Amino acid sequence: MRTAAITAVPLLLAVVSPALASGSLSCHFGDRNLKFGAEATYSDGAGEGFVSFGGTLEVLAKGVPDDLHTVDLDLPHLTQRWFYAREIKLRLYRERPGAAPHGYVELVVETKQAGGGKDAIDYRGTYLLTVHHLPPGEAEGKTLKLRGRAACQLG
Repeated sequence: MRTAAITAVPLLLAVVSPALASGSLSCHFGDRNLKFGAEATYSDGAGEGFVSFGGTLEVLAKGVPDDLHTVDLDLPHLTQRWFYAREIKLRLYRERPGAAPHGYVELVVETKQAGGGKDAIDYRGTYLLTVHHLPPGEAEGKTLKLRGRAACQLG
């Protein structure tokens, strides 16, 4: 019995070890329209699934309701991702909470590998920010679309 247990431990470690391999993703960028910062951990293997994600989006542009100016983002708000070869693409979506009229913030980040340093790989590209809200007492929603440069880094 002891021999079976000793033999099973290396086999178990061989199966578990690849699942424990992970990396980190960091996206921090901003301009006159927005300030965005996010950190994520992903599994390093088939599918590169995100294990954790957290970030904050601050919309600096005028004409945005107060409750949509600063939005906290967690893993459920990362609604789509493309993380393959030399590209990283993210879609983040968060609806207005509570009983207020419909509103949402959507950020789409599209980057390509720009270079690799000793400890990290840089990705550069663009973002598209969409803020949509239904002003109180109005029948038509208002949509604001803003574009700019994005930057992320794999570590």
